[in-house]
Amino acid sequence: MQVIAKAYGDEPLQRVVTGRAGAIVYILHPSVANACGTKPFSGVGFPAESVFEFDLAVFDSLSRAWQSGDRGALARAWAVATPLAIDAKEAA
Repeated sequence: MQVIAKAYGDEPLQRVVTGRAGAIVYILHPSVANACGTKPFSGVGFPAESVFEFDLAVFDSLSRAWQSGDRGALARAWAVATPLAIDAKEAA
């Protein structure tokens, strides 16, 4: 599943989820996932609150704001991003 990850400095990253363990979501760069496949829990662990559902329009808006250095536009773009849903078995 593709997601948007909020990295250092609020930089938006397009990534692929490889697993989730509690409050940690494991993500991998899409090119690595395409070249090597996705092994469970491979990649980097991100806090769940920094991972959002992928939406191309939102990602484009985030990327433009990030590249322009406009912190206000970046904050507004992140406010529109939808947090990654937690499925019922993870919430229990």
